[in-house]
Amino acid sequence: MRYVFYSLAFLLVLLSAPLMVFCLFGLFQGLDVAQGLKSIARNLTGEELIYDVRQRYRSDLMVAKQRRVIWMGDLENEQLNEASGLAAARQNQGIHFSINDSGNAPQLFAFHADGRHVRSWIVDYSESHDFEDLASFTYEGQQYVLIADTGDNLYWRPEVRLLVIPEPDLGGVGDDSLAPAWVIRFRYPDGQRDVESVAVDEAEERIYLISKRRVPPELFSLPLRPKGAL
Repeated sequence: MRYVFYSLAFLLVLLSAPLMVFCLFGLFQGLDVAQGLKSIARNLTGEELIYDVRQRYRSDLMVAKQRRVIWMGDLENEQLNEASGLAAARQNQGIHFSINDSGNAPQLFAFHADGRHVRSWIVDYSESHDFEDLASFTYEGQQYVLIADTGDNLYWRPEVRLLVIPEPDLGGVGDDSLAPAWVIRFRYPDGQRDVESVAVDEAEERIYLISKRRVPPELFSLPLRPKGAL
């Protein structure tokens, strides 16, 4: 009988270990663990989509532009193995930038339109991150790349961030790291969101973000250079 009890206790500890690691990690990172557990339960029950009953923007007022998709080549740099986001360089025609999704080092990659590798840099950013998208833009005569650290699959990040980095010099020697010119930290007005798409309106000096797993998707906007941005 005692053997059965110890076996069951060991099995219980073994099964609960991943949950304990999850909770400890969340607490250590300052995340909303309760909300994360709720999101996991919602995913397991197939209710991951959140339906919104607020006023919607009429789809017939939107203008969709059709574009033909052309295969250009394969990405040469195997370190870019989970590309998440694409932006065209402003200073070097035909060059594109991309980033990896979460679980990878904070790196920015540059490559030709056919996938040939040009260069990569480490982004000087030590916080836990989930990079999802990026956008290139010009502000006050300077070219920048904005990286959206806005991924939040579990809806448990109390704060998300946007990193604005000066567009790097492709020919620079010995400069293998990039420091953000400024970082925008913000929260959504009514709870967490998982956002995987970002765009910059240069004329209005606004950033636009589109939510995921929301029906219909939501569009958020914030200043490109808000007061207090570091």
